[in-house]
Amino acid sequence: MPQGYLILVLHAHLPYVIGHGRWPHGAEWLYEAACETYIPLLNVLKRLSHKGRKAGFTIGLTPILCEMFVSDVFKTEAKEYIQGRIEAAEKDRQGFTKTGKVAEAHLADRWATFYKKAFYDFTVTYRDDLLGAFRGFQNDGQIEILTSSATHAYLPLVGSDRCISAQVRQGIESYTSFFGSKPKGIWLPECGYRPASSLSSPFSKSGRGQRRKGTEEILAENNIDYFFLDTHLLGAGKPIGKEEMDFLEVPNPSVPDIQEDVHTAFDGLSYCSSTDHLHPPGEPRKVRTTPPGERFPRLENDHLAPHFAGSPFSKQVCTFFAREPAISMQVWSQDHGYPGDGRYLEFHKKASTSGLRYWRVTDRLADLGTKEVYRPERSASQVEAHAAHFVSSVSSLLNAYYLKTGEPGVLTTPFDAELFGHWWFEGIEWLERVVDLLAERSKIQLSCPQEVLQNVRPKETFMLPEGSWGQGGCHTMWYNKGTTWMWESIHKAERAMCKALDQGRPASPLSERVLRQMARELFLLQASDWQFLVTTRTAREYAEARFRCHEENFRWLHKALGRSDKNGGLTAENIERLVAIEQKDHVFDSIKLSCFEERTENGL
Repeated sequence: MPQGYLILVLHAHLPYVIGHGRWPHGAEWLYEAACETYIPLLNVLKRLSHKGRKAGFTIGLTPILCEMFVSDVFKTEAKEYIQGRIEAAEKDRQGFTKTGKVAEAHLADRWATFYKKAFYDFTVTYRDDLLGAFRGFQNDGQIEILTSSATHAYLPLVGSDRCISAQVRQGIESYTSFFGSKPKGIWLPECGYRPASSLSSPFSKSGRGQRRKGTEEILAENNIDYFFLDTHLLGAGKPIGKEEMDFLEVPNPSVPDIQEDVHTAFDGLSYCSSTDHLHPPGEPRKVRTTPPGERFPRLENDHLAPHFAGSPFSKQVCTFFAREPAISMQVWSQDHGYPGDGRYLEFHKKASTSGLRYWRVTDRLADLGTKEVYRPERSASQVEAHAAHFVSSVSSLLNAYYLKTGEPGVLTTPFDAELFGHWWFEGIEWLERVVDLLAERSKIQLSCPQEVLQNVRPKETFMLPEGSWGQGGCHTMWYNKGTTWMWESIHKAERAMCKALDQGRPASPLSERVLRQMARELFLLQASDWQFLVTTRTAREYAEARFRCHEENFRWLHKALGRSDKNGGLTAENIERLVAIEQKDHVFDSIKLSCFEERTENGL
């Protein structure tokens, strides 16, 4: 058995952008990421396979990203985009040559070559089917693919457990359709987690709280075995019920007091399917809790082992892996990590003629006007050095853990997949070198979570506080003064959707058609991307326009639902608008209204 395991998670996600603008905000985000991250990542997997090496990456492909991968519009427009990039690079080369800028002309030629290869790989190597290529690598055992909520909704702030479950179930349905098997693991959008508690929404008129399930309960009910969290929730989080959005904590007599004998409360637990063998049912389990107002006691290296998330409020638990913060920051931080090295390609400075990049970071604090020309030959040596540094850091930490405990540790480093190749151009090459170097260190194994859980037993059960991996570790990136109106609208739409479904089965095929499109628009409305883009101001106007578009579509469909079974059904004009909405937001063909059915611990 290895002395330690490394889980390297690459979370790939973009909001639904097909048919909703192209440039500067819209579909070109997708085409750019395909050329700079997704295709190069597939190429790394292909090269590693040819070398007889297992990548061992854990790759999260959100359901809405998968929907875009299989879209005919994506397959057509991506090729048009790549051809445009080739032409832009060739024009830049001609311009640089005329002005005597030899180094820049050489870089323009490299860009033309880069995009020509991307076009060949997309059309020939992967036959316009990026999703199929990822599926093939999973079937070959090279990677493990995670699901996520349907549209990357920020689950802790969704208004009801029923609507959280709908997002999760649709994510599972999509995964099963695309990959031919049920997912074992899930990427919680933004690592957002909420424990079981009694909450009252700030938009509730009654002010009464309700029993809310913990995130792990909903995952376990849907046979998800594991998820990922940020480390601060494990070791130093806030007490239960203290939310940034000022939910009120309301006493609920049906919820056990957290200060009671937690051993008794956990007798007879039910477990996620593939981890039943890890802790015998009925065996008392120590649950880490904390009195209100106090912090969790910090245990050294807690995050180097998998644990169960659970609470005395429920019999459900689910395994989680916590992010290793210091080593993760070394990779993603432009200020303190590898991407900020002066020899790497500068992301933010782009040629006004083409949008292509010809400069290096130089000095991360330097003005863009002072950036020097990129020298690819100089960055190559840094990739090697940084890969070696990363592997050495991982090995040192896991070896120390093994020497201290006599057990293999599990070090988890999750990243946005788009960091590699897109934000950090050399990051793709870095990933491959990390795999190569780890293969030479037999004591440390790069592994996927399912393989790890076959060999490493979750150590304890934690009753976790709420939070995320966002700024401040809480919800404020998604819930703040600039986004409150969005959540009020989302919660209103959720209530309308559930009420419409509770009135009984659709009275006609047309009513079911309208309800199914209502569900799609609700899912798109719930996407966390809109709040993120508003808060960061990176594309605020676009995000607000997109949100209002789905909000208006949902409202119109809700009104149309009432007309669909009355007075002979919808008018020809209404049908025309319904068709237009369906065509523009053509996602989740397999959407099931049953995703919204309420479920208890004893079933539906």
